[in-house]
Amino acid sequence: MKQKKNILEIIKENKIIIIFFLIALLGMGYSLFKNGFSFWKFDLYMYWKSNAYAIRGYDLYKCITGEVTLDSIGVLDVSLTLPWARFLSNLIVPGFLSWNVCIYYFYILWFLLTCIAFVLTINKFSEIGEIGKYQKNVLTAVIILSPFYWQDALNTGNMGGVLCIIAYIGILLTDTNPLIASFCFSIVCVKPQIGALFIFLLLVIKKYKLYLYSIIILITNMFLGEMYVALMSKNIPGIESILDLFRKVIISPNYGNGVTPSFYSYGIFDPLNIFGVDRLVVSILSALAGIIFVIVINNLIPKSMDNKNKLIVMGAVASLASVFWSYKTPCDEVIMISCNLLLIFVWINSEKSLKDGLLCILCLVSFNCKVNRFWLYHLISMPYRWAIFADSVIRIVAMIILIFMIKKQYSDKNETVYDTKIV
Repeated sequence: MKQKKNILEIIKENKIIIIFFLIALLGMGYSLFKNGFSFWKFDLYMYWKSNAYAIRGYDLYKCITGEVTLDSIGVLDVSLTLPWARFLSNLIVPGFLSWNVCIYYFYILWFLLTCIAFVLTINKFSEIGEIGKYQKNVLTAVIILSPFYWQDALNTGNMGGVLCIIAYIGILLTDTNPLIASFCFSIVCVKPQIGALFIFLLLVIKKYKLYLYSIIILITNMFLGEMYVALMSKNIPGIESILDLFRKVIISPNYGNGVTPSFYSYGIFDPLNIFGVDRLVVSILSALAGIIFVIVINNLIPKSMDNKNKLIVMGAVASLASVFWSYKTPCDEVIMISCNLLLIFVWINSEKSLKDGLLCILCLVSFNCKVNRFWLYHLISMPYRWAIFADSVIRIVAMIILIFMIKKQYSDKNETVYDTKIV
């Protein structure tokens, strides 16, 4: 008869998992209690206004310039709806609903998508290693609840938090439900600074059908959106309007007053702005850094790794790159949940030594906690943009550590198989 373990034995056996969980509790506690459950919802209101004009068929360029203003919606200071997202964006923040109803819709949708992510993650554990039922639940909570960036997304109502969950769901479904996965990645391109790199990833990992599905969905939505505008206004908007809208949202986003808030980042080369480098040049350099990072890590992954595990790894790599490759607000960094999945994947398949545990704990903190934004910014008054840059660097180092842990695990497996054959 199996002897029942006491609480101290359980804690000793699962000490690393317990530390993981405590970090997750800190992250979620910070997210929920910092604002006392009172959310600002400023970004959500901006999205709603933009989508409200978009779904009514107005040329958003004319709305921004003040040529079109509806009293029932208000002045559109800056458009957050890109040409291919006129309909897709309304699935997340419905402009066809009243503002008050939209608030409930948005947060309920967020909750439901998070529940779906929980279920899919628990199911994923059956593929990446044998693990107990309760450990599955705890580790799933660690993966999804750890990012301190939930606070930024929940407070502002920024669409980025929801889109990060959708991107994560897309990663989990890429092998089993490619059509749904491609639709997820298409929706995430509502904010291309998050989604575009996942579309590129599909090419890198040779998921050509998914890539094609995603592109078709985006092009179709853009075509239908422009035809909708033409039908409603009887005037097809010029290419200059579309390009100017793209520039406003991607290259130089602002809240209509020409000032870029300090918590924005234009990628890993953002500090170059301080030395007078043009913002467009900074954006291009950061984008190239993200693309090169994805390609390089893809070539470092062991060739013997099966496709399902490779998706976990490369999904996390693309997620990390999406944080430093383009314009970014803290809300978009909820995508670190994909990196958390990789971290747990590495932990489950490790020897679970003290060294492995400490490395994984450090990686978990690096991915999810605003390490330098807390310590360097507040304690030594480091410029906030430099603190964001420091966080990006420390995350890249954490990802490289995980990749080398994976390479070691697969190297050990191959050596065991080789030894077995010799015997």
